[in-house]
Amino acid sequence: MRVIHIIIVTLATAISPLAWGPLTLNAATHEVTKKIATSDETKCAKLSSFCILPDDNLALTDTANMAIKVISPDDKVLKTIELEFSPLAIGWWPQKESFVVAGANNLALVKDDKIVKSIEIPYDYVSSASGDGNYVFVTGRAGRTGFAVTRYDDKLENPKEIIKGLSGCCGQMDVQAYNGDIYVAANTSFEMRKYSPDGNVRKVFKKPSGVKYWDGCCEPKNSFLASDNKTLYVTESAQCAMYTFDAASGKMLEEIVRIPEIGGCVRVTVAASKDGKTVYMLDQSKNLIHVAEKKK
Repeated sequence: MRVIHIIIVTLATAISPLAWGPLTLNAATHEVTKKIATSDETKCAKLSSFCILPDDNLALTDTANMAIKVISPDDKVLKTIELEFSPLAIGWWPQKESFVVAGANNLALVKDDKIVKSIEIPYDYVSSASGDGNYVFVTGRAGRTGFAVTRYDDKLENPKEIIKGLSGCCGQMDVQAYNGDIYVAANTSFEMRKYSPDGNVRKVFKKPSGVKYWDGCCEPKNSFLASDNKTLYVTESAQCAMYTFDAASGKMLEEIVRIPEIGGCVRVTVAASKDGKTVYMLDQSKNLIHVAEKKK
């Protein structure tokens, strides 16, 4: 009987959640409930990117039709804004209440459904564009696999290359400006980086040994700072997962959702509603957006 008792205790210890420590899998907080940008009105011929607006509506870039489509979370078209070039990236500039839109050799500010200024830029491929404070930041290809970030003032003048030598896999290099910081998803280095508007490194969040996130060939791919300015949503595409991190320390907080329909080395733009109950992830291969809602 003593031998049996020892075996039982040993097995109980082996399967105890505490024995696994950081390898314990936590259930995702959200589940996929629907897809949007799928109706005849809202779908895009080629959906390249999107951003979320202060009213929780979404702005989509339709590269093929040279337009921005603003749609509601319940998949209704609210407006369509025609452009003079094919957009590849879009961001919302809160201080100017304007869209920052970029495409091959083009950068524009769009306010009140009109292009208020458009300029030529040196990048023939753009991976991200955003505005924060008094600046606009555009990320473009600089070399075969390299990327650089150029900063413009609020009049789209005085360009200055502030970050260079970024290495991105499969044309993916997401750079987003929020609340005085620039977040870079350094996918070939398996880390998130935080820069100042002048291009100085403020913080590097590296992938710890043994963790199961950022588990593809080159991760993470995209990020989004929540409305609380403290929670950073980060996505990876290989196992198509979304997590939250503490934006100050880089500590992983929660697994948000997994979307097995997406896979490969692709852009997976992410956004979250102000209350965090709804999150969105881009699916470029199907030209749609997956919607996940907090579990009850």
